[in-house]
Parts: sequence; C-alpha cells; structure tokens
Amino acid sequence: MRGTPVWWYTYAPAIKTLLIQYNFTNKTVYPFITNGGWIQHTERDVLNNCRNAVVRKAINIKFDGDRLALSNKEIENWIRSLL
Repeated sequence: MRGTPVWWYTYAPAIKTLLIQYNFTNKTVYPFITNGGWIQHTERDVLNNCRNAVVRKAINIKFDGDRLALSNKEIENWIRSLL
C-alpha cells in the first residue's frame, strides 16, 4: 500500500523518489491519495511509475478544510475490497 498527499496535481516528491528507486516486480500496489482539492493526474502518475507492478484502483481521501469529506464507511469498504 502506498499513500501520498497531492502536491501540485501529482504525488509528493518523496513518493517520486520511492517510485523511481524501488523495484516493484511481482508487487501489488494499493494507492491512497489524500487531498484538499483535486487529484488531477496523481493516480495516473503512480500507475506509470510503479514499473512491473499490479496497481489497483486508488482511493481518493478528500478533505474539506480540516474535515474528512469521504465517509468512514467508504474507507472501510475500500479496505475490505483489498482482502
């Protein structure tokens, strides 16, 4: 599982370093993306940079200011879908 906040419509610089340097061969990646606006191309960028991995559908964990805009139930359902 890999998580990232959105920085200028893509993943954070530390995640970029990880994605470029790590060997994802035979790994499955379950991205979760936190943001307070719009994820733009973050999910696509993760997919394009996890070479040789299976990348599952990301969850968009959106905040409205300091309030979680996604329900706990939606997050729980996503977690259950990973099993």
